[in-house]
Amino acid sequence: MTYDLRAKSYQFPSELHTSFSGIRALNSFYHHWKDEVDQHILLDFSCTTFFDANLSSLLLAMIYKLSTENRLSFHVDASQIKKDLHVLIRNGLIKTNSEVLDDRKSTVSCKYFTSAQLTEFKDYVEVDLFQHRAFAKILPDVKQAVVNDLLEVFNNYIQHSKSAYPFFVCGQYFPRDKKLMFTMSDLGVGFLPAISKFTEGKVIDALDSIRWAVAGNSTKPNQEEMPAGLGLEGIKDYCLTNKGCLQIATGDGYWETSCVNSNQHIGMNFTGNTMGTVINIHFAC
Repeated sequence: MTYDLRAKSYQFPSELHTSFSGIRALNSFYHHWKDEVDQHILLDFSCTTFFDANLSSLLLAMIYKLSTENRLSFHVDASQIKKDLHVLIRNGLIKTNSEVLDDRKSTVSCKYFTSAQLTEFKDYVEVDLFQHRAFAKILPDVKQAVVNDLLEVFNNYIQHSKSAYPFFVCGQYFPRDKKLMFTMSDLGVGFLPAISKFTEGKVIDALDSIRWAVAGNSTKPNQEEMPAGLGLEGIKDYCLTNKGCLQIATGDGYWETSCVNSNQHIGMNFTGNTMGTVINIHFAC
């Protein structure tokens, strides 16, 4: 992405955090442009001083969809990025003509995988994510359990998202806070359609569909032979045991556990729908 003086522009807020408000702000970006076609758009970060870089996953998904369906092209002013948001170059969201190394070792690359790339996604999880310095002390059996849960989330994207678009991922390590935040985004139909059909209409809204999934339920026919709850129950349990946090946004629903006590959770609703599904995991490291 490069700067183009002819471009229309969109100004991002001063801060974008991994939270209800952060996802809502990115939803606003998508809905602002979803009816535009054949435009050059400058992503204006001039007022942005903080951006949780793991949210690059969601932003990239939105850019991918808008570029593909609406023929929109997106550009940045490199001077804005290099000043306060160089992490968006180091994680690969913003491409440059020169080789970029993550010398701070604080990012997990911003990438995407098609439904045919399960093996490549598995390699990404095992190498890019769990060989990151943030997980130097994780026990092998704990790591393998979370890897399996993440693969089940990817399998659910393949089976239920009804999307021809890829699956987007990115992570950011905060060494001072001893946490790594990892975001997965897809462009599918969300949780509700499959769960509502499976429950014969007993689950009727997006927020309840999240609660149903994290409780360990599954739309798969042989639950005793397959991981339950779309992999989310296992991730929720990991967060409970290891002082982490799980956030899920799908449809107009948003649900998160408390990083203090993962048995506590809150649910809220967006005005309008989230694009696809977003899953954020806060790993305590």
